[in-house]
Amino acid sequence: MLPPDFVVLDSSFILGPNSIWWRTQRIKCSIILVCRAWYNSGVAILYRDVDLRHFPELLNFLRSLKESTTNLGELVKSLNVSCLVPTTIGLQFEQLIQAIFKLCPALTSFTTAGSGYTPPGSGYRTSDLASYPPTITHLTLGELLSYTTLLDILGELAKNLIYLNVHINSTWVYYTSSNELLELLEAHGENLLFLHVHFGCPSAMVTALDLCPQLERMVTSPTFSLEDDDNSPLFHKQLKWIMYRALEQFYPSWVRGAQDEFNIKVFEFRFRHDVGHPSWYFDLGEDNIAEVGFQTTEARETCADWHSDTDSLCPSAGSDTSSEVSGGSPADITEEYLQFSDQPIPFDNLDYITSLLSDL
Repeated sequence: MLPPDFVVLDSSFILGPNSIWWRTQRIKCSIILVCRAWYNSGVAILYRDVDLRHFPELLNFLRSLKESTTNLGELVKSLNVSCLVPTTIGLQFEQLIQAIFKLCPALTSFTTAGSGYTPPGSGYRTSDLASYPPTITHLTLGELLSYTTLLDILGELAKNLIYLNVHINSTWVYYTSSNELLELLEAHGENLLFLHVHFGCPSAMVTALDLCPQLERMVTSPTFSLEDDDNSPLFHKQLKWIMYRALEQFYPSWVRGAQDEFNIKVFEFRFRHDVGHPSWYFDLGEDNIAEVGFQTTEARETCADWHSDTDSLCPSAGSDTSSEVSGGSPADITEEYLQFSDQPIPFDNLDYITSLLSDL
């Protein structure tokens, strides 16, 4: 019941050359080798979502865009950059990214994430940028940002931005009151389709749902105790998917009356003390309601089967991309379209970087 980009095609879940993600990349690369009739369509699929994991790939990808006679940049819709960048070439990194932006006029999704935790003073910079193209509608920044940087980004992209995923560099903030969250939903909740929020009381949740008439998916972590006789309307007619995190108990009555009246297809919950499986998924059929409440052996087996089908992967907040091209593609693919994958460049070759950027 998960979107495919969460489990199947997200590059952050790579488990080796035999993973589903890598198999997908090989299929995409093979399409352009089938025949001339498939070539153009295959190239469009290959370059639609690009994933660059190392700095040399960034250089070679830019060179491919510049030297191409078929305007490859116009095919790029999504770009994921997860390079670890030394501070000595931080300025060149910024220039390279901005140069790629200029050559990709149709770019709508940009994701940047560091390669794990980078301690302060380690000689590596974060990959945050000074500006982003106005065409960006989905932005994921995996680095720690200051509030000033975040406000600058919002001020620049607020008119077109649909999805924003960021990490703030300080966790010391005042808890947001329910009233402030409700004011935000009152201003922007009319067309909201997905909501992940935490409220401290049932009444605030009810009000939040009223302010989001088109809401289809919701994630929340109840910090209050909902009893079996609680009659609070936790759903509305448009809601199709709901997830509760960190539950200590679950009462079937929460959804028993919602089966016919509402359109919910999946009810997911995570217990505070998980045993074996971090996620539990059940359809809201008559046979499954009791299993949700009592955690039967059959329910556990159902959960185990689900995890075995997806390599025991769990969803995480990430990018909005559905598939990504990696620099590790087979070497026998047409050189014109994969120059950035098979020609390594010295990591600190500043002269080459300067020459590459000189004629932009």
